[in-house]
Amino acid sequence: MTIEVTDEFGAVIPKALVVLHADALESDNPKSFNLELRTSSEGEAKAVLPSGFFDAFIASTGFAPHCEKLRMRDGKPAALKFVLKVDKLMSDEYGDRFVQP
Repeated sequence: MTIEVTDEFGAVIPKALVVLHADALESDNPKSFNLELRTSSEGEAKAVLPSGFFDAFIASTGFAPHCEKLRMRDGKPAALKFVLKVDKLMSDEYGDRFVQP
């Protein structure tokens, strides 16, 4: 599966943190699951997820963190897309300057 992280305008976000966590999966996968990834320079990461419910946490410097619930069934969807919004507090403090982690 491909995971893509972009901003509100469609620009890719490299080095974004993507954390996928599940305390309890479906009966086929009774163990907890944790996966931590970073997006590539193209704003993408690859992952293989078992069936079940997941908490997704996506973050990058200068952007408000994003949390979302996911349900995977039989390896679908083949792609996930997350959109991060500019962090208002960061924007107010640093203005137009780009902030690197």
